[in-house]
Amino acid sequence: MVVRMSERLVFDTHRFVRDLVSAGMAEPIAETLAEKQVELLSGNLATKVELAQVEANLKADLRQVEANLKAEITQVEANLRTELATTNERITQVEANLRTELAQVEANLRTELATTNERIAQVEATLRTEIAATKTSLIKWMVTIMTAYTAAITTLVTALARFPAG
Repeated sequence: MVVRMSERLVFDTHRFVRDLVSAGMAEPIAETLAEKQVELLSGNLATKVELAQVEANLKADLRQVEANLKAEITQVEANLRTELATTNERITQVEANLRTELAQVEANLRTELATTNERIAQVEATLRTEIAATKTSLIKWMVTIMTAYTAAITTLVTALARFPAG
């Protein structure tokens, strides 16, 4: 018996059995092996047409997967661009806020510096006035002391002049 497995595969079961029997195998066992061989070949072999169909299906599946991936990549890219734009806007806003705060801090420091400089000028003026007053008092005190010494020396010289030398 000749079994056509596909358009290209032909399995001659009679020849298979005859070869096994001539090799010393019992005919019933050789026939059972031939039947099992036909079952195995029938269920497990694919034709070129079947392989071409599988290949076409796989290529179609790959094209679909590729299209899906491209769409997902495009969506992720769009989302990232949106997030990047949002982040850039936030950075710009934070930068503007920081610049405003910095300007306010600078203005406050300038005001405090001006106030401190005014206070220093007032303290300096007060100290100059106090130093001038102290200087005047010191000069008056020195003049008073010198006048007192002069008077004491004059009194002493006058007293000594009344006594005879000798």
